[in-house]
Amino acid sequence: MNTPHISVLLPVYNNVQYLKKAVLSILQQSFTNFEIILIDDGSSDGTEHLAQQLAEQDARIRLVQRPNKGLIASLNEGINLVQSPFIARMDADDFSFPNRLSIQYAYMTDHPDVVAVGSYIKFMDNQDRMYRKKIFSSGQKLLDDFRWGCPLVHPAVMMRTDAVQKIGGYSPEFPSAEDYALWLRMLSCGRMDTIPQVLLAYRVHGQSISHVHARQQRDSILRAQAIWLSGQEWTREICQLSATQLLNSLLSPKEQKELLARMLALNPHLIGVSPEQDPEAQEWLPCVLQGDITPEIRKALALYHLRAARAQGLSTGSRLYHLCQCALYSPGEFMKKMTEFLCGRLQCR
Repeated sequence: MNTPHISVLLPVYNNVQYLKKAVLSILQQSFTNFEIILIDDGSSDGTEHLAQQLAEQDARIRLVQRPNKGLIASLNEGINLVQSPFIARMDADDFSFPNRLSIQYAYMTDHPDVVAVGSYIKFMDNQDRMYRKKIFSSGQKLLDDFRWGCPLVHPAVMMRTDAVQKIGGYSPEFPSAEDYALWLRMLSCGRMDTIPQVLLAYRVHGQSISHVHARQQRDSILRAQAIWLSGQEWTREICQLSATQLLNSLLSPKEQKELLARMLALNPHLIGVSPEQDPEAQEWLPCVLQGDITPEIRKALALYHLRAARAQGLSTGSRLYHLCQCALYSPGEFMKKMTEFLCGRLQCR
């Protein structure tokens, strides 16, 4: 068999409900010269039998089944099996639109300096209902957005195999943000971009992320960003340092404050945790408010209060307080986010 142009890397663990739809969305692509590397990470809910059935029905599926090792180990195992020049990531509960591989392959072959490319997505619930489009930046703005979190959706990305293998794949030192750390490390190999089209439906459901994982993800993002901003090499010794150790040893006081301010705006508030239930934010906020409030910090505080206003269980008074704080810190950011929210709602109708 000829070497495929694309290897679709699809790890799965106990996801029998959605796996078939995800795999079929790849098998039915308009682009046909690909393989699916399906890593069954020790499933026990019937996924293991479904994966075997799917592999028997289509020779393009390379199935690996073994005891559970976790997501990062599964991803790296898949990377070691890849022979194609490009890797397309896919999750077992998402859905790729029919022209996804064709569009991303054409883009990557036309832009040899790009090592990874993402796309817009649509959110999808557990009943396959799509309800909102999410757009992402491109060019220089995309690079700037890495300071505010991950501006690429992992299962919507296509990347160059040689660049991923050159940096050693995914690092186990950044759990729940292994993709974010990978992108930051890959920036040394080339630039990244976004195709301004919806190529993936991203499923949001109760098991998508837990509060514990959200805090773990924020810690990993903080540590990865501290290393990236400092320009340090991503050695194992550096990657194993705690957030406090990295901040104090690698960044100036101003850089530390701005990084902590950006972290205030991240995950827990997105999944409904109030500020009072977020002990790290309660610790970081006084540090951020000390001394000069730079434009970067003002923007971060505006986003922090906007996230806080969306938390579950808040009284009307608390919501109004956070919304007013958002508008006070950054009227422009407040209006921008309100416009995005309204446009997102309008797009659903």
